[in-house]
Amino acid sequence: MSRENNQMNQDGFTLIEVMITLFVLTFTIGGMATFNITMAKYNQTATDSTTVSLIAQQKLEALINIGYESLDSGSFGPEAYISKNNKSFDVEWNVSASGTHKEINVTVFYRPTGQKKIRNIKLKTTLSS
Repeated sequence: MSRENNQMNQDGFTLIEVMITLFVLTFTIGGMATFNITMAKYNQTATDSTTVSLIAQQKLEALINIGYESLDSGSFGPEAYISKNNKSFDVEWNVSASGTHKEINVTVFYRPTGQKKIRNIKLKTTLSS
């Protein structure tokens, strides 16, 4: 009889073993969830940066394609752009002439997802006659 009682006590898990397992499992799943949320935010930031860079590059190339002689000096904009995910961007540009050179500055303003502060990216190039 004592042998049967001893064998019954060794089958299964104790309450403390189950609680430790649940504790470790909870922290593991919580850490993975936090990691996924953080990566989603970084992914959106990267998407915003790429979109802003493309808009600025397209505007700069459009101004270069106008040609040196046809490109008027002055400040222009803002032009509003709406991205595929309904995010808005404002584009401003400035052309300044100095002798036989014209400098083009393109600035794109945007508000990153989940942030209040407005950020911008600037691209600059110089054309010669």
